[in-house]
Amino acid sequence: MVEHDRESNTFADFLELLPLDIETLRGLLDSGEEVERVWAAWALALKLGRHSAPTLAAVAQSEVPAGLRRHLIAVLAGFGETEILSVFATSDPDSLVRGTACLYLIQTSEPDNEKMRNLMFSRLDREPDPKVRGLVISKLSEIGSSILLPQLIVLSQDPSAEVRRLALQSISRQHSSRRALESGLEKCLETENEPDLLLLLAEFLITERRAVGLIQCAGKLDDQGQRQLIDRLFECEMVLSWNTARQFIDLSDYRLVEFWKIVDSDELPMMFHWLVAKLAACVQEENWCSSSHYLLLVELLVNLDLSDVCAATLGYLDALQEAVRFDLSNKSADLDPDEIEWQTPLGNDDLSRLDEAITCALVQNRL
Repeated sequence: MVEHDRESNTFADFLELLPLDIETLRGLLDSGEEVERVWAAWALALKLGRHSAPTLAAVAQSEVPAGLRRHLIAVLAGFGETEILSVFATSDPDSLVRGTACLYLIQTSEPDNEKMRNLMFSRLDREPDPKVRGLVISKLSEIGSSILLPQLIVLSQDPSAEVRRLALQSISRQHSSRRALESGLEKCLETENEPDLLLLLAEFLITERRAVGLIQCAGKLDDQGQRQLIDRLFECEMVLSWNTARQFIDLSDYRLVEFWKIVDSDELPMMFHWLVAKLAACVQEENWCSSSHYLLLVELLVNLDLSDVCAATLGYLDALQEAVRFDLSNKSADLDPDEIEWQTPLGNDDLSRLDEAITCALVQNRL
């Protein structure tokens, strides 16, 4: 038997404790310092193998610190003691201990183990700690054990933002977007306000071309979030109706000059008419839009077939061209801006391009 002076010193490390005999190790496990009890548990496991399980389980179920219980759970998991782990997963008062038990139950089970899956599904319904709920979702996903879609839909509206994020990510990996949306995921839009999760929801909506939901997402996002969402529309080459595109434009003029590229080509004439009318109204009201609106008009004038423009739109173009030339003349004369009643936010080069593009459209329609 290896002797050690318990009154003068504790064991320095696990290797110093390892040579002790079985009875001494059991004594340390029962009454040593917490770290010594942990080392004693591992030492007994190494020396006795599965035969140490009853002793370790009995200690784990006694009044010992939560940290020690977690170590004992790890050892018991190595011996396949799933029954005792299930008790800790459901009944331990410490959430870290419950989480540790759930972790090892998942990691030591096959993905299709029905008993493990049913227990974990129960924990997702009843576990009060969001960190444990999140751990169960992520670990089940890691081993390829899918969670039932109805339960994920419920979890996607969890009070914890992290749980909602993990649930949405699991839905995207395990279930088709259409099925998820048809099961009520769009309801999340009514209550979700976290920017990252709104953008995650937007990914489902983009995949399924659900434009109405995208507008709802965008309306809840700040300027940065709206820009990220608009970037995704372009990256995914999503085709928008003009009605949807206009709602995006009303929210943000980010990438406005390019927006015509993701509008349904059959509806671009409506976009063109709206823009010309808007800019002509600015002239009448002695106001002006952002430079992006004028540059968008240049893009439309250059890229669309405008051989059959309606009379009303031609009238707006006439009025706008007159104002553009007036502005160009004033800027060329280098007048004091305070003396100019109306001006665009464009420089001379862009004004000249706009004037030329309007001229081409008017000539094309009046030949």
